[in-house]
Amino acid sequence: MNSLNHLGLPIMVAGERHGEEELRWRSGDTLRKIFLTNNRIVGFRLSGDIRGAGVYRALMLRGDVVTAYRKHLLDPRSLVWYGM
Repeated sequence: MNSLNHLGLPIMVAGERHGEEELRWRSGDTLRKIFLTNNRIVGFRLSGDIRGAGVYRALMLRGDVVTAYRKHLLDPRSLVWYGM
């Protein structure tokens, strides 16, 4: 996992750059991409709001299937998946 702050914009990247599927959300300076293969996180890219990076990384490293809470993955305010 790599983290940097470029021109005041926090950026966090981990894992693969591609997957079978890409979940994506953008609003203003915030961009969130999560790459899935077989319903498992294989990588992610966060810029702006990097909340949830540690949870994404844990899910990725454990190889957890995220099907049950995938609709909440792009919303760092959702506590539905934080305890996974």
